[in-house]
Amino acid sequence: MKILLVTYFIAPLQKIGSVRWTKISKYLKKEYGVQIDVLTMEKDFDNGSSLFSVEKKDSLLEADMHYFDNYVSLKYGFIASVYRFIYYYIREIAKRENTLNQSQDGVAFDIKDIKTTKEEKNILGIKAVDMIKDDIKNNIQFWMSKIKDSLECMDSIKTCIHYIQEKTMDYDVVISTYSPIWTHFVAKKIKKINPGITWIADFRDAYAVDLLPAKEFEKRKTFASDHLKSANAVVKVLEEMNLFLPTGIREYIITNGYDMDEATEPQKPHRFNFVFTGSLYGEKRDLTPLFEAIDGLCREGKIDISDISVDYAGQNGSAIHNMARKFKLHDIVNNYGVIGRKEALKLQSSCAILLLADWNTKENKPCWSGKAYEYMMAKKPIVFIMSGDVPGSLPSRNINKLGGVCYEKANNKETMKLLKQFILEQYNCWKKTGDIFLERDEDYVESFSYKKIASNVWDLLKISKEFL
Repeated sequence: MKILLVTYFIAPLQKIGSVRWTKISKYLKKEYGVQIDVLTMEKDFDNGSSLFSVEKKDSLLEADMHYFDNYVSLKYGFIASVYRFIYYYIREIAKRENTLNQSQDGVAFDIKDIKTTKEEKNILGIKAVDMIKDDIKNNIQFWMSKIKDSLECMDSIKTCIHYIQEKTMDYDVVISTYSPIWTHFVAKKIKKINPGITWIADFRDAYAVDLLPAKEFEKRKTFASDHLKSANAVVKVLEEMNLFLPTGIREYIITNGYDMDEATEPQKPHRFNFVFTGSLYGEKRDLTPLFEAIDGLCREGKIDISDISVDYAGQNGSAIHNMARKFKLHDIVNNYGVIGRKEALKLQSSCAILLLADWNTKENKPCWSGKAYEYMMAKKPIVFIMSGDVPGSLPSRNINKLGGVCYEKANNKETMKLLKQFILEQYNCWKKTGDIFLERDEDYVESFSYKKIASNVWDLLKISKEFL
């Protein structure tokens, strides 16, 4: 069987989205001998002499690239390339300026924390002006990013279609994966050129979520009915993901997962440290309840704050400092900044408790993220902090299978008690034995291994050739 994989997030790009089809492809090749060709767009990898560092390589994913039979990376056109250069150059200048400001001023400043005493009125005014300037800069960067995404999308479609029109598309299957969205437009064109090919449209992320502005959300709800009509099947990572598919389109669940070949042996934690590796989105992914629980246990005399640390690796170090500051716990936060996935896996393996965060609303129904699957490999207990106004999230129902606990903002009173109890039990175990304990459903965890997931994809591919 010959497969063409149309994707942007793929090895060796160091992004969590690159893991899914790199690993599925690996086990399709190893277990079933499938030929897999990749069609993607160029990446601006940091080669050590770049004017600015844009994208990095993941050494673990790069080691799996030999499972691809062919790998085509197309270059952007002139206009898109020039705009990308300008955008990344300006972003790099802004990043260096922010780093300089933080080194001068300390951790991120929250104007609400300033007491408006007579002596501080001048500071308040200066900081207010600075915050207005920052808002203007953020808006400019936001719109520049929107323009960049639009240019990249249009140019990717044009470049890929030009490429496929000059090639023989003698594939059995074309798989396109969102995000970004241009991959589905290219696959749609391939299907039109070769109607006999099987097109599987994959969504590793939801296209229409309530995180978007209302107008954009309504616009995206119509995408499937407008552009996926010729797809033989649509794949999504969880049942709760609503793609607003019209009647008649076959829908399948293929989860994300983990590759045990990358697993790091779990270590005994030297400190009772919580580890979060990933991105925070203000109220959407808010770790404030964790600091509330830690603060409560300290005030009750049940844990010693000198034993505790919260280790963060990601782009939003100032955000987690501000969350901790509400309970005067910012001194226990260690900000590692952005690190490679290999380093992140080592950090996870040496912690006491791993941290996840998400939000549960009427439109956004989370399950396990790519980060959650990494955590499964670490064999550590997990604390999941769930924002949102809807209780009973899927993680809250299944977190016990991973040996963890889920706090839900929509069920604050009950789940805060569970969170504090869980932390205390693990802490007491660590104080007595020097290690944590983990009780989880190993069969459930095993179902998310990429070797198992690849077998599910293989079954879908066989069905697709026979019946779709």
